[in-house]
Amino acid sequence: MWLERGSRIPYGWHNMVHMLPTCLLLVLSILMPLPVSGQGGNPYDADPAARRAGSALFATRCADCHGADAKGIGAPDLTL
Repeated sequence: MWLERGSRIPYGWHNMVHMLPTCLLLVLSILMPLPVSGQGGNPYDADPAARRAGSALFATRCADCHGADAKGIGAPDLTL
């Protein structure tokens, strides 16, 4: 496995030496979550008109399956 003095490193080793940092960087970038900005509360929560419109939309489109209180009637519970 040892190379003789003056011999060159085989081509495959040269590729591996360059690919190892790239693969390591790729793995780290996948494993380290990025901070997500702008995910505060509901931006429409303080707007009474938006709350009324959302409530009416939920009543007509969602309440049949999710229930008026969003707890779920055969469909998933939508409350947090």
